Amino acid sequence: MVVQARAVTDQDVGAAVVRMRGWLYAQQGADGSWERPVKGTWKNKQPVGGVTALVTYALLASGESFQRPELARALSWLERVEMRGTYAVALRAHVWARLPEAYRPRLEADVAWLRAAQWQGLFDYASPARPRSPGVSGVGVISSLSRTQYGALAVWEYAKRGGEVDPGFWRQTARWMVRGQLPDGGWNYGPATSRKNTPADGGMTCAGLTLLCVARQQGARSVEADAAIDRGLVWLDQNFAGAPMTDRDRKNAAMFWYGVERVGLAAGIDRLGGLDWYAAGATHILDRERKGAVRPVSTVFSSELIETAFSLVFLARGRVPVWASKLRLPRQGSNARPDDLLFLTRRLSDAREAELNWQTVGFDSPPEAWRRAPVLYVSSDAALDLNDDEVAALKRYLDLGGLLVANPEGRGGRKLLRSVEALMVSLYPGRSFEVPPEDGPLATLVTRAGGEGRLPVRVLDNGARTLVVLPQADWGAGFEAEWADRGVAGRGGWAWMQNLYALVSDRGMLAGRLVDPLALRDPPRGQGAGGGRGEGTSSDSATVDGQILRVVRGRLAAGGGDVEPLAWEPVAAALRAGGSVAEVVSVAGPVSEAAGLEPTTLLHLCGVGASVMSDTELDALAGFVESGGTVLLETAGGRGAFADDAAAQLGRRLGVDADWLGMGDPVISGRTLVGGADCRVVHHRRYTVIHGDAEPRPSLGVMALAGGGRVLVSSRDLSVGALGCGYFLINGYATASARGLLGNVLLSAAGATE
Repeated sequence: MVVQARAVTDQDVGAAVVRMRGWLYAQQGADGSWERPVKGTWKNKQPVGGVTALVTYALLASGESFQRPELARALSWLERVEMRGTYAVALRAHVWARLPEAYRPRLEADVAWLRAAQWQGLFDYASPARPRSPGVSGVGVISSLSRTQYGALAVWEYAKRGGEVDPGFWRQTARWMVRGQLPDGGWNYGPATSRKNTPADGGMTCAGLTLLCVARQQGARSVEADAAIDRGLVWLDQNFAGAPMTDRDRKNAAMFWYGVERVGLAAGIDRLGGLDWYAAGATHILDRERKGAVRPVSTVFSSELIETAFSLVFLARGRVPVWASKLRLPRQGSNARPDDLLFLTRRLSDAREAELNWQTVGFDSPPEAWRRAPVLYVSSDAALDLNDDEVAALKRYLDLGGLLVANPEGRGGRKLLRSVEALMVSLYPGRSFEVPPEDGPLATLVTRAGGEGRLPVRVLDNGARTLVVLPQADWGAGFEAEWADRGVAGRGGWAWMQNLYALVSDRGMLAGRLVDPLALRDPPRGQGAGGGRGEGTSSDSATVDGQILRVVRGRLAAGGGDVEPLAWEPVAAALRAGGSVAEVVSVAGPVSEAAGLEPTTLLHLCGVGASVMSDTELDALAGFVESGGTVLLETAGGRGAFADDAAAQLGRRLGVDADWLGMGDPVISGRTLVGGADCRVVHHRRYTVIHGDAEPRPSLGVMALAGGGRVLVSSRDLSVGALGCGYFLINGYATASARGLLGNVLLSAAGATE
């Protein structure tokens, strides 16, 4: 039975993180520790210092400063205590790894202890390891996958911070994980072959997968290990139902979720069993949390401190923004370098001193789900092979505010570039790929990209924002090689991608994983791989009482006028949320036919640069306005002359001048409009605040006729803002204000008054 997770929000998670921190601090002892007396069989498995190290790590991982007085006392206690258990020392090493370089000697000492506690990549409870006869299983030390996981992860934390680890250690780790995998693809508690008759469980399968991914990242890659990862991910996907899977998982619920998160972040998984694994885990944890404490299922196996600390790590680290998705291609290779985005993401995280996540996505999830990341990355050595539904899904992602990077992989990469270029030019007629200027944002926004002998980048944009980036070298090879400090062509892609990240994230202002930038409250049902609605429809049929509002996105004969075709979808969702609007229908149409529109239809012209309208188009627009209709002229991106120039042409034809729209007008105040928004105070985008005039009132012009028709003019962007797109170089309104203003314009045009 699949557990259907309720709609847990980022705000829910944020509030729970605050509660958990507060509860953990309240449990701290006077000596700075979180040690508690333990009874029964669990006593020997909970060595001194382990809980304190875990809680300290959880608080640091959740964003707390090591200089906070409570954590300073905890660190002082951890420095003094002598630890003798693998779990405790490994968790303390995680603590030192998150601290400044001054703590490096302590990290070195704990890793030295762990090296002595392992035998050929397997970990014992204590140090030194206690060798014994390998026997039938071939295991020469008392060990388990659980202990091995924590020991190896601590060594990995050390390696990530420049520590030298014998490559043989990772090869041994990978061999044990391959050897210990069960025939069904899962793992159990046993170290290798000693427990082959015990069924797999979720937590240990997560451990086996994580260690294989880590070993691969450290250079221990093999055909056998890759195949084991694939089988393990299939097992996890088939058995995950939004809750702990087995009795062991349930008794160690928080550790189970911590394991799921490890796999999710290491392999870039977006969904398991058709569910967002992070949303499912957050829901399960929040349902068990009471006033900051997460109660254990069994006190024999865990405690409130342990459950709460592991839960805090899960909530905090999994909440980190996802900046890029790697697209799985259904009929061609697209993952020859499974860790390219991982290494790039790690370096971006280090550069911005804050964590970022990445994920993989496929056509089994809709483009609305892809859009939670601003960048979609595809890498292949073959021409793009997509069916019509898949092409529609890709275009929908781009039109919803996304950006595609197509990486040419290896010698066959040129085939990918040629196919992507041909496809995109066909999808966006009149647009072409160009080499970006050397002084443009993609080359200079954060750091200087390119240089002498550089291979150029080619881009396609819609005039307001970049849609597609085509590297002319294999950047993916460079991302993996650069992390391993090996020279290879394409490593210069790092600078381009650093600028690209800043460009699409409003210079690092990405929201958390659970925040939906589109906020489409009722996405299309049963849309399959393509994910698309019929052209022009921004909602499916609704059953609530209310009006059907209509928008025509005008297209000019000379080109332009419909730059952001899907911007009305989130606006429609916001209006439907109020219950006063049953449906918003948005269709494209030629401006020359505007005179035949119903006056209650809004005609929206959204362009970028100045565009000369024909006499036929001007006559049609004038006739529509004179019959009582409303026209909205908008400069998409807010950095061109489209709206002002179009207003001047139309004003001359109508014989009226433009003026500022008054603060009392319903389009701004929302008054008298059914479901209207109060937009007398608005928020602008970051670019506008930095480079423009960001007064708290809207800047809308109006040309009004005596018969009721009028032309509204916005030289600042509304559409890119309405899409929730974080592209930096946009002069206009922030998302909520853009949606509010567009909603008011539509309600006013339709006469939706109280």
